[in-house]
Amino acid sequence: MEVANRALTVDVVAALTYWPGVIWGGQKNPPDPVDLTVLPPFSNEVLGELPWWNLDWKVSHVEPGEIAKVLGMSETDVRVIAGLDHSSKR
Repeated sequence: MEVANRALTVDVVAALTYWPGVIWGGQKNPPDPVDLTVLPPFSNEVLGELPWWNLDWKVSHVEPGEIAKVLGMSETDVRVIAGLDHSSKR
């Protein structure tokens, strides 16, 4: 496998880091939406370079990251653990 020397565009970085349910320090809440349509072509290009990737497989849809789904938790539990919701007691 060769190094692609691929530069990430500002739009791709914004889309990859767009997790509206996660508040980063100094970030507007809720964050401004970003253009996620840049991710399918980027993903297909990167995945297409993998020797085991079937080129018939295509990324056609992406959604913003949701930490609750990633962790398998409810959104309320994530907010409580993150210290963003003080109404629930643990």
